Amino acid sequence: MAEPHGRTPVLPSSMPLTEVQHRIAQALRTTPPHHHESLTLGLVQLLPTQLETAVHVRSIIARYGGALLADNVGSGKTFVALAVARHYQLVHIVAPATLLSMWWDAVQRTSTTTPAPEQTRPPKRPQVQVHSLHQFSRRRHARLASNTSTLVVIDEAHQLRHANTARYRALAHAVTGAHTLLLSATPLHNTASELQTLCALFTRQVQPEMIVRQSTPSVPESGSTQGRVHRPTIVEHRIRPIPQNEETLTKILTLPAPLPTRDGAAAGAFIRLGLLRAWCSSDAALAGALRRRQLRGQALRDALHAGRHPTAEELRSWVIGESDGQLAFPELLVTHAVEAMPLLLTLEHHLQAITALTHHHGLTSTGDTVRAQRLREIMHRHADVPIIAFSQFERTVIAMYRALADIAGVGMLTSSNGRIASGPIQREELLGFFAPTAQGRPPPPPHQAVRLLITTDLLAEGVNLQDAGVVVHLDLPWTHALLTQRVGRCARLGSPHQAVHVYRLRSSAHATSALRAEARIAQKASLARRHVAGTRAQPSPPEISARLREAIETWDRATTASSQECPSVAFSVCWRRDARRTTQALALLHPPDASHPRLLVVRPGGSPPVLSGSHTLLATIRAISGSEEGAVSRAAVAPEYERVHRCLTRWVDRQTAAASLGVTPHRLWDIDRNQATPTQTRALRLLHRALAQLTVTERTREAPHIVRIQSTIETLRGAGMEAALAAWCARAPTLSPSTTAEVRQWLAGWERDPLLRQAAPTTSRRDNDSDHHPDHTGSVASDRYRLVAMILILPINLRT
Repeated sequence: MAEPHGRTPVLPSSMPLTEVQHRIAQALRTTPPHHHESLTLGLVQLLPTQLETAVHVRSIIARYGGALLADNVGSGKTFVALAVARHYQLVHIVAPATLLSMWWDAVQRTSTTTPAPEQTRPPKRPQVQVHSLHQFSRRRHARLASNTSTLVVIDEAHQLRHANTARYRALAHAVTGAHTLLLSATPLHNTASELQTLCALFTRQVQPEMIVRQSTPSVPESGSTQGRVHRPTIVEHRIRPIPQNEETLTKILTLPAPLPTRDGAAAGAFIRLGLLRAWCSSDAALAGALRRRQLRGQALRDALHAGRHPTAEELRSWVIGESDGQLAFPELLVTHAVEAMPLLLTLEHHLQAITALTHHHGLTSTGDTVRAQRLREIMHRHADVPIIAFSQFERTVIAMYRALADIAGVGMLTSSNGRIASGPIQREELLGFFAPTAQGRPPPPPHQAVRLLITTDLLAEGVNLQDAGVVVHLDLPWTHALLTQRVGRCARLGSPHQAVHVYRLRSSAHATSALRAEARIAQKASLARRHVAGTRAQPSPPEISARLREAIETWDRATTASSQECPSVAFSVCWRRDARRTTQALALLHPPDASHPRLLVVRPGGSPPVLSGSHTLLATIRAISGSEEGAVSRAAVAPEYERVHRCLTRWVDRQTAAASLGVTPHRLWDIDRNQATPTQTRALRLLHRALAQLTVTERTREAPHIVRIQSTIETLRGAGMEAALAAWCARAPTLSPSTTAEVRQWLAGWERDPLLRQAAPTTSRRDNDSDHHPDHTGSVASDRYRLVAMILILPINLRT
């Protein structure tokens, strides 16, 4: 602290409030002013807000090693990433295979430059490599980088929300050591833990400020410098119900449990749920699902008649598609013999129910006719606007396309093929006929233009379809994120439409209630709002962090007339109009390791008395901005300043004590919130157990190496680094008396792992303790926090 420990604090001289606000904002600035940076990115003209977003993302990456950009669908995250990438030597872009061409096009447009007359040489550009995200599922890749001069950009990062997949493990290893930027408008799909999994690619301690979500979208208008881009409003129309037969619902819900394969478990509820989802999509989807159940049952029956009970893999070997099974000899394909009669009884009971349901559905199904009529009505209402209709099921897409085949300008796209009235067509060509502007193509001839494109969720991610102005949900997807992605294909910046109209076809009330799809989607939407998106009434943590940054930037832009030299503590007093509230303060401290300053809210008598959460800081900053500044009575202010100072002193003492016990400065920054991972805890326990096997002389000789290992464990970053640490722990000597050679060999194994060797600090904690950081007065404060600025907020009754 500014005053010697144990003495009564001296009240600093008061300064104008705007001057202290300005100095706090200057100290908290994590990046230099970006007014000198060009708004031009190749042939693309950036908007000022675009540049501000890029600068903010860079500051977060510099501090945490990575960031998650979670702007809305269609807000231009691609250009934000490329604006960040121009500050690196090497850039790796990892994206789904369907988006690689889009990324290459964006890289080319932002890399092509027209030098100005005064330029003597073109600006230096980073080397860019583009990789398919899916290739990481097939084989383990080498690391993409070994230092922080490399940036790895991962598009549609929500596809990595499950840590137990081969793709996640391969990418966690590949990005270790590099700065990482994740792009996803919908990082949360099912649970809040998915956010932790994504950020674990670059850190094990998730903080709200790592997630960037701008309230105002900012993106360049591709290839143009005229005007501002336009983002259409979204108009939700009333839901169009689809009548369905209630007896079909009853038959689905009372379907007998199927016979599982030898390596499977009974899954009657899961089968019924799958059939119900197909039926709520279309009659054709349910018919296809029932046909697959019949084929599977027939194959199982053939095997059981031969005295064999197949596994799931053996069963797949002679079931082809949805309509045929291949001729096979179960005795040769299946090796496990069983008593077949009890199993056959269960199977026949299920197959009879499936056959009865199929027959009943064929006689009573009328839903697809109504669905097609609804699409015709929407086409008539929006006669001059391209329309895109989404479904989860390929059978639904095919059925709707066939029902509307008499209308000119209807196209179909699934994972297997694309089709228009004239016959099969390639995906790229079909998209060019449907959305030529978004695909960078000239308008097609009128007889080739596609007015209605019916597609699966294959087009729900990463595709620009701004030409379309109407979105139709033929069914509900499993997550709210995918529902958002569908609309986001059209509701994008640069859309030629003032509004994007959204229609939804819904199955009968009884089927909807049984499926509970709407309730699940509402629950997942609430989860996303709480953790990422937020609402106007209840903003999410990332939005609170963004608002806090904007409020501090407002202080930074404050004009000050003061020219006095900076005192040891910049101090000011403001008065709260609400006299019932107690004293509090906003304090800025410099940590002893000269890292980023720490902004704290102090509430004497509160529990806890010192807080640092973004929500508390934002509320305090707003209270200061709406407070009064007036004459300062030293008799009233001095006791309150002393109370605040005592709270800060106790807080600093706790931080200093934690540091003396071996917590590194990086851990010290957020020691109140962060907890060690299980891998870190196990590694430290094994390290201490191994050291107990060494003599005092041997520990002294190994001390520099041991300090580096312990510091690395405490500052662990990223899932890839944690996997390497877990592998090192697995090689630890056993608990039985180990020889000195075994312990030293295990410790030396740390240096043989390239990830752990790279993560180790170049200087030990003891070396860092000898570094002195002078304050403004020239004194040394290497072992304690130093108070830089304080704004004391007093209730108005103290003023009188």
